[in-house]
Amino acid sequence: MPFLLAFLIFLAIQSGVVYVMYYYSRTAIAETLETKLSSAALAASAALSTPFESAVRVREMNSMLWRIRESHQLDVVAIVDKDCCVLASARGLSRGTRLSAFDVTPDVAIDVFDKATPQAEAVTILGDPYRRLYYPVMHGDQVWGVFCLAAYDPLPAGLMALRGALGVALGTSFVASLILGLVVLTIMRLAERAKRELVRSERLATTGTLAASIAHEVKNPLGMILSAAQLLQKDSRITSDQKELLSDIEHEARRSTDQIETFLDIARDVPLKVKEEDLCELVRATVELFAARCREAGVRIESKFPSGPVPAVVDRRKLRRVLVNLLLNAFEAMEGSAEGKVLVSVAGASSGEAMARITVEDNGVGIPEDIKELVLQPFYTTKQNGTGLGLSVARQVAEQHGGSLDMSSELGKGTCVVIRFPIAG
Repeated sequence: MPFLLAFLIFLAIQSGVVYVMYYYSRTAIAETLETKLSSAALAASAALSTPFESAVRVREMNSMLWRIRESHQLDVVAIVDKDCCVLASARGLSRGTRLSAFDVTPDVAIDVFDKATPQAEAVTILGDPYRRLYYPVMHGDQVWGVFCLAAYDPLPAGLMALRGALGVALGTSFVASLILGLVVLTIMRLAERAKRELVRSERLATTGTLAASIAHEVKNPLGMILSAAQLLQKDSRITSDQKELLSDIEHEARRSTDQIETFLDIARDVPLKVKEEDLCELVRATVELFAARCREAGVRIESKFPSGPVPAVVDRRKLRRVLVNLLLNAFEAMEGSAEGKVLVSVAGASSGEAMARITVEDNGVGIPEDIKELVLQPFYTTKQNGTGLGLSVARQVAEQHGGSLDMSSELGKGTCVVIRFPIAG
């Protein structure tokens, strides 16, 4: 909003400057012509102060009016009486010749004769603009003639040319202002985005450091708990209920250890331990782990594999953890659904793409459009007890392998996650 207001003010100032230039240019052109007519009238006023009757005097006056017309480049220079009949003329017209409306406007000449005051008018004759000046010629207190001067008015043509130039200038200024505004707005948005990214990076760095410190302190006690639970299960003196309880402790300790390893992998950026693996075998083994859980939850899980193996050079441990997180997300998205379904598929390289693909697709609740990008960021979660690391770690692992992660989702219809890995060789 402040940017738009500043842009409008800047544009208003530019328009005002252009208008002022146009106005003063128009005034200057008009005043130049009127000044020329007035100066011609004043130049002849002294010689016109007395009436002239003789033919010699009339010829002298005609000659003087001719010189005035030529020197000032006027179209009409004449002295007429109240009936618009010639007393003297720059064109040498006979005395008593009545001038037409092309040379003099009778009503204006009569008005000047009666009121003894100069008048000016602008007329158009056959499409051409003219300016006229009527100047009373006095003898004592009486008006004995009207001095008429007319010249072609260059004002409209000059203004049209000036208007075109100013229009181009104003248009150019507007376009330049608009481009400048868009550039400034883009820079402001980029700066704001960079600021948000910087704050987020600092927050993630702080969180990662804190998580690594906590994970390191918790990992050793969890290892002791896990070892103790495994040893106690081998003791012949414990009951079956106690064994089941110890099994639960072992399972939760392992799950907690896996979460800690995930935190540490992010914080330490642990290098991959890769070797050639068959993606079909790895995915099939992971899906089988969830078979019992699917039956209990009433969720149908399906697998789709090609006829042959799909070799890829991957870190088995990290890829397995990614698959587990994606399957857990799919199950949680279908919680409470009567017809939940998860489809896990593997595909080899296709034409034009040397990438193997693992796809996990569900028909759960889907992800709202406004948070699709956010759910791929570390520590962002919509779950009450979630860590916000599942999808972000999955994308990080895919990119570490030289691949990518793509996600599409539609609210109310489900989510599809596709991970791509370079094929072996």
